[in-house]
Amino acid sequence: MSSRPFLRICLLFYLCFVAASGLWAQESLPDFIDIGGAKIQLSKTLQNRLLQTLQSQRADSGRFAKTTRLAQTYLPLVREVFQEKSLPPEFCYLSLLDNPAPDTLFLWNMPPEMARSLGLQINENLDERLHPLATTEAIAKKLQKNQTELQNPLLTLLSYHLSNAEVLVYVATKLSQSVRDALRGQKPVLLDVDAHPDLLRFLSLYFCMKIVPRTCLSSLPTGLK
Repeated sequence: MSSRPFLRICLLFYLCFVAASGLWAQESLPDFIDIGGAKIQLSKTLQNRLLQTLQSQRADSGRFAKTTRLAQTYLPLVREVFQEKSLPPEFCYLSLLDNPAPDTLFLWNMPPEMARSLGLQINENLDERLHPLATTEAIAKKLQKNQTELQNPLLTLLSYHLSNAEVLVYVATKLSQSVRDALRGQKPVLLDVDAHPDLLRFLSLYFCMKIVPRTCLSSLPTGLK
């Protein structure tokens, strides 16, 4: 058996490590990002927190490698389904949010009760959570409905785990008046380390998948990409 594929994999992970190390050591995250048309300003404190989280994600090589493989395999499908439902392309990273271990089988990894609430079948003969297209279409339908009701991409992100009622309670009781005004208007929403944990987890994954794979691939010699 040729050793070339094995050497390519070794080289890929080495270059990822070198590139990512240089990225976090020398660069900072952007002050502003756009998620589905929602303008977000990241405080310096939050940028530093996210960088620390990204370093931890990189250090967990098993989880990082699995998440990257899932992204390369399934994100094109997720983006296509979401585009058909007029959902922001950035929402595709939600599909990787709940994969905590290298041996996780599911793309979305949703608990059985959530899957059943979306109309997916789970019994001794069938588990539709194992079907990426079925789960993605069910989630897209849910998010499309929530986006229509909540009228804001950031709130729709929160509605992946929360009900719409819970999202609105969070907005009314946990957010400052300036943030609520920004959510209703065109001004950037300032996020700090006290933002909802689900948003912080999403942002960590967003930067991990947006920055690291691109950096790794751009570092590969011609013929190995």
